[in-house]
Amino acid sequence: ITKLQWLFHLLRTINHRGPHSSIFGNQLDLSMNSSIKSRMDAFQKAAGPPSTTNKPLPSKNKFVSKTSFKASVSNTSYKPSGGNATVGKLNFKKGAFKPSVSTSTAKTTKPSVGKLNKNMTNVIASVLSPSDCTSSSPGPGGSKSTRESKSSTPFEKCKLTAGANTSQEQQGQASMSEKAKHALVAPKEIDPDKQDWKFLYELSVQYEELKLQLVEETKNPNAIAQSGARLKAPTQRHEAGDTKNIGKSLEGLMGGSNLTANGNFLTKEYMDEYLVENKKLHSLTFDFSGQSKLFKRFDRKDSEQRTISQKFVEVLLQHPRSKEITHLNMSNAMLPDVFLVALAEECLGKNGLPNLRVLNLESNLIAKSGVLALCKCLLHSNVWKRLQMLKLENQKMQFPSDAEEALGEALLETRNLVVVSLRVRGGLSKQQIDNSVAYNIDILRQARRHHAADSGTMKERKRNEMEQYFDKIAADVDPSITTVDLTGNLKFLGLHASERLKAATAFATNTTVKTIKMVKLKLDDAFAKEFAKALSANTTLEKVCLDSNEISGAGIKALIEGLGQNTSIIDFQVRHQSKTMASADEPALPGLLVTNKTIVKVGVDVRNPLIKTQLEKKMNENRDWQRKQRLAAKKQ
Repeated sequence: ITKLQWLFHLLRTINHRGPHSSIFGNQLDLSMNSSIKSRMDAFQKAAGPPSTTNKPLPSKNKFVSKTSFKASVSNTSYKPSGGNATVGKLNFKKGAFKPSVSTSTAKTTKPSVGKLNKNMTNVIASVLSPSDCTSSSPGPGGSKSTRESKSSTPFEKCKLTAGANTSQEQQGQASMSEKAKHALVAPKEIDPDKQDWKFLYELSVQYEELKLQLVEETKNPNAIAQSGARLKAPTQRHEAGDTKNIGKSLEGLMGGSNLTANGNFLTKEYMDEYLVENKKLHSLTFDFSGQSKLFKRFDRKDSEQRTISQKFVEVLLQHPRSKEITHLNMSNAMLPDVFLVALAEECLGKNGLPNLRVLNLESNLIAKSGVLALCKCLLHSNVWKRLQMLKLENQKMQFPSDAEEALGEALLETRNLVVVSLRVRGGLSKQQIDNSVAYNIDILRQARRHHAADSGTMKERKRNEMEQYFDKIAADVDPSITTVDLTGNLKFLGLHASERLKAATAFATNTTVKTIKMVKLKLDDAFAKEFAKALSANTTLEKVCLDSNEISGAGIKALIEGLGQNTSIIDFQVRHQSKTMASADEPALPGLLVTNKTIVKVGVDVRNPLIKTQLEKKMNENRDWQRKQRLAAKKQ
């Protein structure tokens, strides 16, 4: 029954817009190619003889309805063009199927056929291709081209959705991920001999002063010097009819009548109102925070806004004390992009604000062009060299992804910024900013150590617990240390690289440790080479396990070479390394153990079966030699 349903629905799908479709009570007119003909013949043959009963067959198929339909047999047959097969006529009356079957095929039947839902229609339509059927003449809906333009058939829908697997957004994400593969996520290491440690030490002292100032402002904000002209006047009540005072109040509320478009009000005296000096911490702040009336007055992106921004920056940089300004606080002032662009261009051209330490641009209208202009200043080596704090949070609009990427790449080249307040959506940009800040803080720490070493004021650092542990092993003063088990030890993982190498060499002179288990500690080739030297000199070790580390083929060869010169180890394991040993390094391993007579068990990941056999043969030879030695000792 299911196959008959497919056959009937196949005919309906192909001819649902035919000129003489049975839907309109006329004779069916089809033009089918050989592909459709062969499929129909196969369906009819697979369907078998029709059922002789009118009762619906029990079925669990959800596409078969329990309602039975009456099917009538007609002697009228139809011969499609391009083939010799005889196909019956379908009559639809009151929702019942009436297939007409040729008299030569079977006797009269009344099969029970159910309705097909939309899901089955889509399945059949997706199996067929548009080339399987063609219409011989225009139907009631117009010509073929007209009908296709008015509504899409199931075949057209399949064709339209076939190439729409990847959206433009997904393609953009794919290109971004490909770009991220080649992008730097951390600053490049600089040769210590090429670092300007003197200037970096000045930055470290400056950073300490900034932290003290932040603490002071947090504890006692009223202690900061303030300009009396900026204090907000108390609200005054005006009597009815006092138009003069009411007009002045409205002018102050809307920005004032003196805020002209030519910027003549921007003078030295205007800038003086916002300069705040802190003599205790040797800082001069231009505090324009919360002064939104200026750019609220010129809020449209036109020539007036550009003129005001340019004029404001010029007057500020021409101020007699502009080179003393250490803090530029422009938060919550409705600053547009054109202001930051003008500021960046003027500072690039005239090296403006050379002592700037803190740039606060929070809660403004800065977007893409402003951030890109800011990045140019950060990338310039002689502009804002002392800038250490950059605040860009809480903008009205989020930065676009390309602006975030430009800022992240610029910070990779900047060695002075240690505080960047900004919420970044891109994972790569966030990682670049975080790594740059962490690297710059560490550089300042190194600068303080260099200064202490040069001035002779460096105090020796107290060694931590893990460092003292290996000091005891190296000094061979604690006979109770017979087993060293540091599997996944976090304290060891926190050791500096130089201290790890010291730990490797500590076993060269030790005579008490019998077993070493250093697993999952991210040991590398440098550690392996130093530990190999210790193995060649040690005479008391018996078991060594260095599994699950990061030792490559070069490190394993060095370890096996040191093991070949050892005279006490019987079990040595160095399996499951994160770096696979090259096949070219494997043949040399058996030859490195030729002189060793004590090792009876070696665990190393070798892929070549011949090398495995040679290593096992060497272990058997050592076992046999040791057995003979024991027998000879008993005879004596």
